[in-house]
Amino acid sequence: MESFRALFGTVKPVEFREFDSDQPHIDLDMEVRVAGKVEVSDYNPALYSSQDEVKTTIRDNTDKILWEVFFQEWPGGKSVMRSDYMNEVAKLIDKRLAARGIIGETEIVNFFLTPESEEKYKEAREIDISQLKFYDDVQYRPQIQIGMPVDPSFMGMGGLSPHVQPDIHPMTPEEHEEAEKKRTPLKFCPNCGEKLSEGLRFCPNCGEKF
Repeated sequence: MESFRALFGTVKPVEFREFDSDQPHIDLDMEVRVAGKVEVSDYNPALYSSQDEVKTTIRDNTDKILWEVFFQEWPGGKSVMRSDYMNEVAKLIDKRLAARGIIGETEIVNFFLTPESEEKYKEAREIDISQLKFYDDVQYRPQIQIGMPVDPSFMGMGGLSPHVQPDIHPMTPEEHEEAEKKRTPLKFCPNCGEKLSEGLRFCPNCGEKF
């Protein structure tokens, strides 16, 4: 049969649990809205009499299918809030559609948090940054940027061990001010130009990872 496209979108926000095994303090109940499309290649004629009926089934079951994906299929401890996982979410949607007699390939077009969940996630990410406490005293103030690889031998219970001092020179006030300017958050997606809210890890329009 000739393939056809079916569009879908959440009627209301779908709940999911954001738990990242790499950052165990992030354990949040959040809500997301999702939109996408399915390129249907085949369907069970015993269940559906027409393409329109297939499209209606996909559209009317979007919220339920996404709930099944997030709570029954998605691996525990694996963050959903990563753009490179959207293809995996799409494949799980395909699996759920196949169980309903619809064969197709799903593409996630939009995946964005509700304002309340976005604020909750933003606060959690700030907590994440605050967990990185570095050893500090009057004479020794190492400057380490978030994401910079650090030799584990330098780490003590509260951050950098005071007994092992790597050869890192303190920054001058001018250097510190310049570094802060460079850490200004993105306001627009460098890939598609979409205006961004603070704290996002990927573009809600094109999925570009930052």
